[in-house]
Amino acid sequence: MLHIGNNTAPQRQEFPLRNAEAMSPTISNARQLGAAIRARRKETRLTSSQAASFAGVSRRLLVELEGGKRPNVGFGALIRILEVLGLDLEVSVRGLPGTRASGGRAQGV
Repeated sequence: MLHIGNNTAPQRQEFPLRNAEAMSPTISNARQLGAAIRARRKETRLTSSQAASFAGVSRRLLVELEGGKRPNVGFGALIRILEVLGLDLEVSVRGLPGTRASGGRAQGV
């Protein structure tokens, strides 16, 4: 599972943020990732052009990512976008298909 949440590390902030602690959704597809990025961009009051420029990506890439229409974004570009928006990428462990929730061996093994 991927979790997108606000940075907890101190960083320069130029925009007032609302509900900064409330945003930490679990992301499971490109559409959800894009929606989380767009919501955060709007919360920071950045235009798509500004955010793209600060992240060093094209506006088109950002708009397509926000719309869930760009599932194959480079990792570096994604990290820069998240950084500009004050978001962290967190990977958490979950059970694998065919395994017990306790972390045991795969069933049938």
